[in-house]
Amino acid sequence: MLFSYIGAHISITFCTIMVINILCHLSFLTFSSIL
Repeated sequence: MLFSYIGAHISITFCTIMVINILCHLSFLTFSSIL
C-alpha cells in the first residue's frame, strides 16, 4: 500500500516535470523563431 502510494506520487511528479520541461522547450523554440 505504501509502496504503491509512493510510486504514484513519484510518477505524478515525474509527469509534471516532463510536461513543464516540454512546455518550456516549446516556448523557447517559438521565442527563437520569432526572433
